[in-house]
Amino acid sequence: MVPYPPWLNARDNAWQLVAATLVGLMSIPGIAILYAGIVQRKWAVNTMLMTFTTNPRSSARSMA
Repeated sequence: MVPYPPWLNARDNAWQLVAATLVGLMSIPGIAILYAGIVQRKWAVNTMLMTFTTNPRSSARSMA
C-alpha cells in the first residue's frame, strides 16, 4: 500500500516549496520599497529598516 496518491509527485512538491520561498523572500524588499516610496525622503531609510526588522518577527510569530 502506497502512503500517498500516485498523482502526488515529490519533484512537484519540491518546486512548489522553492517557488513559495522565493516569493516570500521577494516580498520583504518589495514592501520595504513600497513603504519607503510613501513616506518623506528623509524617513525612507528608517522605514525600510523597520520593514526588514519587523517582517521576520511577524512571520515567525504567525507560524507558531
